Amino acid sequence: MLNHHLDITAVVERSGFYESTDIIDELGGRLFGSVFHLLKPYFRLYEQLKFGEYASLNGLEVLANTNVNVMFMHSKDDEVISYDQSFSKYEALFGTRGNFKFISYQNRGHDVVVDERLNQTLRTQIEEEYGSYHAMPKETRQMYDDVLYDVEKRLDLSVMQQIIDFYNQWIVKEYE
Repeated sequence: MLNHHLDITAVVERSGFYESTDIIDELGGRLFGSVFHLLKPYFRLYEQLKFGEYASLNGLEVLANTNVNVMFMHSKDDEVISYDQSFSKYEALFGTRGNFKFISYQNRGHDVVVDERLNQTLRTQIEEEYGSYHAMPKETRQMYDDVLYDVEKRLDLSVMQQIIDFYNQWIVKEYE
């Protein structure tokens, strides 16, 4: 979007990838091995038909040509988008540029703004008490879901403050 909206001054990128099909490649490769790569052209075609010009956007090209301030956030244990396939490459390419900031986390999984400690505590309690999520009584499962899927209870306020501070820094500079 940075090359289409020139009024953007700051962006936060969490657990990102270069192209939209990268996530499909990574997950498909893990699930089906090298056979999956035979299907890649079909995914690209589908994406082109469905999303038009947006399907051809490439994060590397856009970032290489932007002056927008970008903060990257990624956890080393992300199971959806591998740290080495995205964050490490972005940092190697753009780490010396003054408009890029990189924050690496540990034990955050795919969603760095969520406090994983709550999720882990709930999972441990469920395993100890019931053996598995599906073995819980329906009412108990509903209570668990109410906590697990209530974003306000799960947000890590210190990470959210980092995001707010980053945006505030560039909003203030834009209007000085």
